[in-house]
Amino acid sequence: SCEPIAPILLFAGEATIPGHYSTVHGARLSGIREAERIIQLTKRYGGPPKASPDDKCKPACP
Repeated sequence: SCEPIAPILLFAGEATIPGHYSTVHGARLSGIREAERIIQLTKRYGGPPKASPDDKCKPACP
């Protein structure tokens, strides 16, 4: 059976905020957004992602 996998790659940067490309404001907003997302994911999954030796070759769930 497939278990939900916690995301371990998140993107931040001014290019990820529509309307604020190439601005310090966009970079700050995206950093805050991803920090909040990390906090929520850490709470949901009970800590940071934990890799196991089996994960290296395990295919993704269909």
